[in-house]
Parts: sequence; structure tokens; C-alpha cells
Amino acid sequence: MKRLIYLAITLFMVGCSAPKQVVQQPTTPANGMTEVVSYCSGSKYQSSEGIFRASGDFTSKDRMYAETMALQSAQTNLASEIEVTVKKAMEAYMGVHSNADNEDVIRRTQDLVKNNINQTLRGVVTICKKTMMNNNTGKYTCYIAVELNGDNVLKELNKGLSSDDKMRMDYDYQKFRKQVSSEMSNNK
Repeated sequence: MKRLIYLAITLFMVGCSAPKQVVQQPTTPANGMTEVVSYCSGSKYQSSEGIFRASGDFTSKDRMYAETMALQSAQTNLASEIEVTVKKAMEAYMGVHSNADNEDVIRRTQDLVKNNINQTLRGVVTICKKTMMNNNTGKYTCYIAVELNGDNVLKELNKGLSSDDKMRMDYDYQKFRKQVSSEMSNNK
């Protein structure tokens, strides 16, 4: 009889207990790959008409160093994007509007951009910044996106182009500005 009572109490307790919660493990595709999240990137952080944008990231055990180097990476990427866009715009502009030696003018424009890039980058604005710490390694990864108004870039470039006697003969700021805007739209 005691066994029957113990059996009844046990069945009663099992029947009244809370339902078990199943913990699901994150799944990875069959090939063993895992999606990596990259912050401050994607279409929202790409250049658009009138605005140059770029992003960068860096990982370090030192948080401040990771942030500084991520910013430097983003600015370097921005400077490269400006150089490429201005070169393409100048090539297209010279093909349509110039009588001068195109290679010489394009080279002089590239030199001007390279020489004035630090001045141009003074107006850079950080539009996204996210710092993460890996609990396993203790390292920080900082993601940064920056932007620069295209008109500011063109104003700095215009100062140099309009002060160069050889360039000034075949240079029309408004036409060149339209060409740069067109190149920025094509880079989307």
C-alpha cells in the first residue's frame, strides 16, 4: 500500500510540474559558415549625390587605439574615394570641355587633390560609431562611418584649379561641379 501511495504522489508531482523549456542552439549552415555583422556599413553609409561617405574598422586590445585607428581607416578610405571620383570626373570633363593636354591637366588635378586632402578632410563628420568587445579575447573592435559634404571638397579643389594659370584657361567650375555630381551618382 505504501508503494501505491508513493507511486500516486510521484505521478501527481510529475503531472503538476512546470513544462520543460527547450533551449535552441543557434544554427549554422551546413558548410560551417557563420554570418558576420559589420556595423556602420551598407547602402546607408555609401556616398550619394553631394556627400562622400566611407567606413572603417579596427581591432585592438586598447579601446582608444581601436577607435583612433578605425577613424583613420575611414578617413583614408574617404580620401581614396574622393581621389577616384575627382579623377573620373576630370577625365570626363576634359574629354568634353577642354582643348588642353588632357593627361597633364588630369595629373595636375590629382596632385592638387593629394596635396590638399588633409585640408579637405577637416570637415569630416562621424555619422556612425560602434565599439564592441569580444569577451573571449578581450579585444575591442570599433566600426566608424564618416561623411564629407561634396561642395566642401569642390570648393577646396576650385581654389587650387582656379589659381593655376594653365588650368584656368579650360576650367569652368559649374560644369566641373556637374561632372563630379554625376560621378558621385554613378558610384552608388
